[in-house]
Amino acid sequence: MKLSIDATGCITALYRDDLLALGDIVSVARASHVEWEPGGWYVELSGDQRNGEHAGKRIGENFPTRAEALAFEVAWLEKEKLK
Repeated sequence: MKLSIDATGCITALYRDDLLALGDIVSVARASHVEWEPGGWYVELSGDQRNGEHAGKRIGENFPTRAEALAFEVAWLEKEKLK
């Protein structure tokens, strides 16, 4: 599990149920989602105003399977958002 802790002590992570072991969760925000359209699956940011993101920004597209899109989504978020 990758965690990012900012100067205020706020912990950011990809949600997993075992995060509950860290204590009370104050908030959960969707960072991205996977959707299908003719031509394949795509990954799109949901838009977190705290981080200056804009909803609708595609970070990957044309995946032949949902599993490939989900794997890409997790890898991208871990690399780009949990530094």
